[in-house]
Amino acid sequence: MSRCISSGDTSKEQSVCESLNFMEYIGKTTDETAENTDSKKIKRIHERVKQVRKSEKAGVRLMQKWEELAYEREDGIAEGMAKGLTTGIASSILELLEDSGPIPLNLREEIMAETSAELLKKWLRIAARAKNIEEFIENALLKIREKAPAFLLRPIAGAQ
Repeated sequence: MSRCISSGDTSKEQSVCESLNFMEYIGKTTDETAENTDSKKIKRIHERVKQVRKSEKAGVRLMQKWEELAYEREDGIAEGMAKGLTTGIASSILELLEDSGPIPLNLREEIMAETSAELLKKWLRIAARAKNIEEFIENALLKIREKAPAFLLRPIAGAQ
């Protein structure tokens, strides 16, 4: 394992050699790798690694930590996918409505803030059929009684 060539500056070379040997050991943590090194530090580390591997308590803790991280990762992925879905649907609603003219800021904010994919899907269908923003608001209010967001309850400036 020791692949270092001496050029005379032993302290720097030893440090570099030790680092290279340690990186090799990390890449292949086996008894053979540890036996083939000249580094006392790596041999001590390997003895500790073997003790941890034999320890049932340490194994249980490692598995628990691994499971925690796996669940957190799954939760993060699911949360990211849900956020991506709602953001995509909300953006589609706004694209459809933009064809009718400028969208009031409060309406835009309410649509982008909505977190229910089901409600956003209903709004998307309404936006696809609406001839203008006012019709979208009117139909959204009539067809979606379970949740009437604030923008549906406020009059649009300039609309009669």
